[in-house]
Amino acid sequence: MKGIEKITIQNFKAFGAEKTFNLKGKHLLVYGPNGSGKSSLYFALYTILQCDTKPTAKIAKYFNRKEDENLLNVHQPWNKASFIKLVLTDNKKKIYTLDKKGLSPADPRKREVLSEMNLASEFISHRLLINFYNFRNSTEIDLFSVFDRDIFPFVQRETGRKILFEEIIKDLKARGDSGLKNKKQLDAWMGEITALNSELEKLISYIDRNATNFLHTHFQYKNLKIVVKVKKGFDVKKIGTTNTYELLNPFIKLSIQQLKPPAPPKDIDRPQSFLNEAKLTAIALAIRFTILEKRPKKPEIKILALDDLLISLDMSNRMDVLKMIFKLYEKDYQLFFFTHERGFYNEIKRWTEGNDTAWNYVVFKDPVDNKIQTENDKEDIDKAKQFLKDNDYDSCALTLRKAVEGSIKEYLVKMKHYEDGKFHPLSKQIGTAINILQRDT
Repeated sequence: MKGIEKITIQNFKAFGAEKTFNLKGKHLLVYGPNGSGKSSLYFALYTILQCDTKPTAKIAKYFNRKEDENLLNVHQPWNKASFIKLVLTDNKKKIYTLDKKGLSPADPRKREVLSEMNLASEFISHRLLINFYNFRNSTEIDLFSVFDRDIFPFVQRETGRKILFEEIIKDLKARGDSGLKNKKQLDAWMGEITALNSELEKLISYIDRNATNFLHTHFQYKNLKIVVKVKKGFDVKKIGTTNTYELLNPFIKLSIQQLKPPAPPKDIDRPQSFLNEAKLTAIALAIRFTILEKRPKKPEIKILALDDLLISLDMSNRMDVLKMIFKLYEKDYQLFFFTHERGFYNEIKRWTEGNDTAWNYVVFKDPVDNKIQTENDKEDIDKAKQFLKDNDYDSCALTLRKAVEGSIKEYLVKMKHYEDGKFHPLSKQIGTAINILQRDT
């Protein structure tokens, strides 16, 4: 499986001493309580990919303790080296390093795989989803800040040469700030703003057409219609009597319609004052995953990283989202799940156990002396083998019994002979399994 072979982190956020995660291109499921450092792993992945499009001077600030933007571990000495190193599973075992010198290899032509991976990958956290609806009840939802920070850096325009929305906007703002000396320059600049608004309309129209279908297909809220419109496009403001101009941000409005056939749809302009957090989260997810379909499909290596994504949803909706993610993305993406809920971790692990050729499991523990503590979450049968080697026969027996119970339960659930919520003695479970096997052979 192509993906990230390993990632090594040192002196970055919660990571102090050098720490390597050997992923071997497999998916990763991570559990850890708040403050254990698991989100620092998520952020390390995000940072090294996104820095592919950042200038070296900007990257250097992340590794300079004198800068407010620095991402160094506060408990480490000032002179301790800080870096993130990524090794990808392909024929050449490409290595990329992010440190105070920037991203290496420095030549963008030698980072083509990483660049494509950055544009095709997606990072979604619970905090990011909240930004879709964290507005006062008295105001309409304007999604521009969400698009500006989390979407425009990764989505390209459709017409002409493939350029990121972020690059177009930065260029227009810089030229307006520096001054347009004559009518020819001003007309050209205004023409490019018109073209940008046209591209924005195409992107928003695509989301408006497809997000509701995604919501209805993968969630339970079939009485809601997502409406995303450009209420106001990019505009221009002249600065005094100078020849400088300010590029004004657009207003990207999110609203919903409540569907109650045969009655006409009911328009709801301020969803945050009408819907609960579970429904708002589902709407945000539908929009984000709809946008993911606009990302490049070509890269063989792309990741989907989800940090405490579903904590606003009840268990039934969580299961629906997990089924959707596994169905749509497990084959083509390297998946990264991060959660601070042990029960949710166990539920995903139960789904994926037995497929150790495709999954890694890592548990973050509470730090000791400000040092990150992790362990690979072994299968019960592997733990039992280790206890046996250590001559710890009591622990071996208990763990082996747990492994047998898990295997028997999985088999009975599959054969529809297991009823949740009731106590099932192991002897009875084994007897039931034997009866089924004898009946079917």
